[in-house]
Amino acid sequence: MTAPIESEDSVRAPLTGRPCAAYHLRLALRSDRRLRADERRIAEANVGKVMVGPKTGLAIRGPVQMRVLDPREPRMQRLLRERGLEPALGTWVGSESIVCVGEPATILERGTTRSLVA
Repeated sequence: MTAPIESEDSVRAPLTGRPCAAYHLRLALRSDRRLRADERRIAEANVGKVMVGPKTGLAIRGPVQMRVLDPREPRMQRLLRERGLEPALGTWVGSESIVCVGEPATILERGTTRSLVA
């Protein structure tokens, strides 16, 4: 089923601070590009008549925003430390994809597993 994602709630995307229905955040050190954090979050929402939420799988195919994190910026220090990462280890690179309310999304169901694809 494909329909616009509808939600009264929102989550805040960690890098950009934008309110959204869902986000996918990835963090890596620039020196080795090894993924150190891979975080996906979905607000309670509906796609058509199907409810989605924190336990729903998430695959965002939309645009990815890349950003080099400034370790001197307090907000970026918090972002890293909240995920168990040390800002002083080197230059951190983050990427973020978001799904906003009203954007089309598809629900995939395989057995008891439900995923949102946007």
